[in-house]
Amino acid sequence: TMVGCGVALTAAHGLYRARIAAGREEEMRRIVRIGVELAAVHMLLLVMLGRPIGLLQAAVGPVATVVLLLWCRGGYRAWLSAARARGYYQRRVVILGTCADAAELVAMLTDHPEAGYVVSGVVGVYPTSEFPDLAERYLGPLDDLDRVLERLHIDGVIAVAGSAPSKVLAPMLARLEADLSLIHI
Repeated sequence: TMVGCGVALTAAHGLYRARIAAGREEEMRRIVRIGVELAAVHMLLLVMLGRPIGLLQAAVGPVATVVLLLWCRGGYRAWLSAARARGYYQRRVVILGTCADAAELVAMLTDHPEAGYVVSGVVGVYPTSEFPDLAERYLGPLDDLDRVLERLHIDGVIAVAGSAPSKVLAPMLARLEADLSLIHI
């Protein structure tokens, strides 16, 4: 019963979602919450069964759950980073923007494959000669984004802040959110 409750709480807190698990601090916060909630459920079950509640009895399971979840998820995170550094489990993304920040982002993602992203190209205004790496990766203007994503079978987009006016970018990202598994800004 407690194992099933622990699994249900883990799912309810969304720890299976990449965007939750990406932030270690948020992940740890949710794991501790799960431990507290599991302790409450454990004590409630003991009361319902008419058993005495001992502090040790009520705390050992939830504390062990928190420690094991932190340990297992840390191991998984290390394994995944190592696998991504070898080229496995990568997400193909398109960068929205062709400014200096976009050039730095492309360089960073190229230098750090353990982040899990492979930049398939950039979309936006044609890059100036100041950014030759972006010119090599240029896929077209923002108006062609849907065609680019469909043609290249892209997993997600990363929008560079200030790459386009918000009145253009906001509706585009809202529309993409329903279709893509990954959108970062």
